[in-house]
Amino acid sequence: MSEKFYTILTAIGKAKIANSSVLGTKVNFVKLKLGDGGGKNYNPTDEQKDLINTVWEGNIGNIQVDKDNPNWIVIETMIPANVGGFTIREYGVFDEENNLLAVAKCAETYKPILSDGSTKELIIKMILSVSNTENINLKIDPTIVFAKKSDIEEISSQLKDLTNNKANKTDLEKLQNTVNNIDLSATKVNLNPISGMNSKNVQAGMQELFTFASNGKNSIAGKVGNVSGSNTHLEIANEIQNDKNTMVSNLSSKGVSANGNEALASLASKVGNISISTLGGVEYATGVLKRDSKNKVIGFATVPFKPNYIIISCIYPDSNYTEILAYYMDYTPLDVLSGTFFNFKRTDYSSEHVDFGHTQVGGNNYVVAGKCIIITTDNGFNYDICAGWDGIVSWKAYKL
Repeated sequence: MSEKFYTILTAIGKAKIANSSVLGTKVNFVKLKLGDGGGKNYNPTDEQKDLINTVWEGNIGNIQVDKDNPNWIVIETMIPANVGGFTIREYGVFDEENNLLAVAKCAETYKPILSDGSTKELIIKMILSVSNTENINLKIDPTIVFAKKSDIEEISSQLKDLTNNKANKTDLEKLQNTVNNIDLSATKVNLNPISGMNSKNVQAGMQELFTFASNGKNSIAGKVGNVSGSNTHLEIANEIQNDKNTMVSNLSSKGVSANGNEALASLASKVGNISISTLGGVEYATGVLKRDSKNKVIGFATVPFKPNYIIISCIYPDSNYTEILAYYMDYTPLDVLSGTFFNFKRTDYSSEHVDFGHTQVGGNNYVVAGKCIIITTDNGFNYDICAGWDGIVSWKAYKL
């Protein structure tokens, strides 16, 4: 008599499914167990609460309602290739409380393992017919991924559709010709509007940029003086640096600290701040006085230093000669020193040299020379010139 293979709901499974309809709860199919039936086939019953002899158990991989039979629940689990070495004669599904909900009798199937010289993955499938599949909680184990033959066939069909929808060789050649015929020459490629530029295409834009750069070089070259627009930007920059280095050298020779890394504006400022005293030269100031025959000239000449050498030139309007009086004020404030020299010279006479000493009046040093009295101060000198004629008196004051 031939064996019959089947799947039945256990009494517990039937009760849970029935209660779910009344109470509105869900039945959870969670685990699948495989068994060898204790070494022989047997006929499972609905009173059964466990397998005869469990050889493997694991989470259910996939559970869903059959698309062609809405009352069928399809349960699938894949047995990994590295599991085996046993014969399968029974299997069952369990809920989260480890209650056997359904049990199946199957044809003997040996699950090989690598040590047997062969290995394979095995998919166990169970179909349950229930009155209301909505009461079955359809859960899957996200860690188990496997493809059925129908899945592979579906993917194969989609790949064929992609192949059928691809462009044929002629269409591709036409597309390639179209791309090859696109004119990318500089006069054909248009430019989007660019601020500060008037050009509409690449060629005109490049010409405009080159012209702008050339004009910039010519402008710089004109300011530098020893380069031209034909020089490169680097050559112009080097010449500017050479000019800066020359300026630094000249400033250094005058005792002004400077270096070639400073900006031109900084170097120019240092040139502007050079003073005569800084350069070791002589500070001086000039002025003009007027005198007449009735009044002597008395006044104060302001200069930005205390002079120690004063030259007064008296021009006689009705004569052909000029008097030149030179005063050398060789003293320090409030100290009377010897050696003051007075030089009186007329153009129609030979020079005369007279030595004078200092006189101190009211705490001020002064020198008396003929018709003139000169008293120096920290910011100029007083003068008292007696004259019996009209004329112009010009003076120069020095700080030696």
